[in-house]
Amino acid sequence: MAISESAITGMVPGYRCRRGRSRLTLAKSAVAYNSGTLNRSREAGVQWMQAFDGAGRGWTNHQDPDKAARTLRTMEDAAAWPISQPRCGRAFGPPGVTAEA
Repeated sequence: MAISESAITGMVPGYRCRRGRSRLTLAKSAVAYNSGTLNRSREAGVQWMQAFDGAGRGWTNHQDPDKAARTLRTMEDAAAWPISQPRCGRAFGPPGVTAEA
């Protein structure tokens, strides 16, 4: 699935800056990576995903009081917000997985 610039604009408010193209590339890459994880997990029958994100990071943006880190999200919720901003470090995994290596 191709991700258009207008889709990122709608999903990631404020992604434009002096380095707009590099931010767009980062955003597209993060959305593609997380979408792949979610699609494969859905195919495996997973219904809930655990979100890994920075401490205090909001679900839809950094100021969102709904924090993302270590929360369980439905597949639909995770697919709706695969990232919250262009340099987002968010990732997803099945419940019970830890982010530590």
